[in-house]
Amino acid sequence: MQQDESTEYPLIDENSPDVIMALLQDMGLCENDEKIGSISKAGEGNMNVVLRVGLSDRSLIVKQSRPWVAKYPSIAAPDDRIVAELNFYKYVQDSPSVTAALPKILGDDISRRTIVMEDLGAASDYSSLYTSENGLAESSPVFEKAIAWLSQLHQTVVKKTNDSTVGCYELRELNHAHIFTIPMQAGAVDLNSICDGLQSNSDFILGDEQLRTALKTLGDQYLASGEHLLHGDYYPGSWLKTDAGFRVIDPEFCFAGPIEFDLGVLAAHWIFCGAAPDRSTVDLVGRLYDDSSVDLAVVSQFAGVELIRRLIGVAQLPLKAELQQRVSWLKTGRSLVLEG
Repeated sequence: MQQDESTEYPLIDENSPDVIMALLQDMGLCENDEKIGSISKAGEGNMNVVLRVGLSDRSLIVKQSRPWVAKYPSIAAPDDRIVAELNFYKYVQDSPSVTAALPKILGDDISRRTIVMEDLGAASDYSSLYTSENGLAESSPVFEKAIAWLSQLHQTVVKKTNDSTVGCYELRELNHAHIFTIPMQAGAVDLNSICDGLQSNSDFILGDEQLRTALKTLGDQYLASGEHLLHGDYYPGSWLKTDAGFRVIDPEFCFAGPIEFDLGVLAAHWIFCGAAPDRSTVDLVGRLYDDSSVDLAVVSQFAGVELIRRLIGVAQLPLKAELQQRVSWLKTGRSLVLEG
């Protein structure tokens, strides 16, 4: 693979064994006489190129960030987000209960925006929960594990990390736009291509000035510095089901902020996966998280934002829901934001 004119480093893909081999050798992760036997995509990542590289007796995960979103090349994104991900691992290295669920970092080359991680083996994320016929019964054990891990992250690690430079602020600004601003822009997304009739049936959201004002306030909270290290993109697509158990990946969206954001995102996705589409799911998340300092009203608001943006924003989910269900979720989102 040749170097792209917009980068100062060679890009990797499934057809660049020489570039990948050079990377591995420079990191001291591969002997000169070793050969690459296979290269394939490791899951359906949105932000970065993530490859499974098979050597003679092992396989590695090679991840590279680029100055754009891998899934949407027209969307520019800061490529130093890979540094934010590396730093996340450094922040949590003294918390075994957190690192136990993370893949190990084996090497990195920041100049080439690449990290190499252990391969967790045959694994899949939990996106299948969105279309499960068992709904709450199947999703509950997974979400309970996810909340337990998040509790450890927030309580044992983050209180040592009161640092406004945690994470990649440019990436947070990009995410802010896609969470709080772009979903409220008429025509920003072709909603009828997602679900016939969704365009006109979401007008009640786009025309709601009270909602728009509330989103501005929540967006400001999201951008403000906080005292807790957050994963920042904590949903079933960032959780893996492996032979060794529940695992967490992709913390490049991490930042120091309000724990209510991580919890709100999780609550919204639990609703998508079959939990009650109302405040009771937020209350359940609060009970399982078990920290009296959590403001459940704010968790509820962030959950509402996440419901709305996943339904009428760019970052869509593999939902099989019909129009009526989607509109119902939008109404739930609005209610959670405004009523808290």
